[in-house]
Amino acid sequence: MFTLKIGGVDMPSPDLDSIEVGYDDLDSENSGRGEETGIMIRERIRANVRKYPMKWSAIKGSEVAAISSAISAEQFTVIILDPITGSDKTITMYAGSRTVKCIAPATTYADSVFSFSVQFIEC
Repeated sequence: MFTLKIGGVDMPSPDLDSIEVGYDDLDSENSGRGEETGIMIRERIRANVRKYPMKWSAIKGSEVAAISSAISAEQFTVIILDPITGSDKTITMYAGSRTVKCIAPATTYADSVFSFSVQFIEC
């Protein structure tokens, strides 16, 4: 089962086929190709910084509000499945760009259905 907790609170499960975790290495400003040799000189300062794109194709407005509130802080704690280890991992993250689209309006925001996407990026 896929786990997603933000700040210790269970969140709705995202579309599992939308999760394509990226792992980036961060290099110092001293990294680059030598002007004379063209050889890469790399000074890696951090490896495997995770990026989790998340998408919910059809969730209620109340769930969008709960997720949005949970990710509104500058950074937050996420418990999520790490595909490399195959186990849940606690990661401090922040929210990248968010996209919300109403796909089935109802009489109230809470009952309307939305698609929602966000990228969680490791701090």
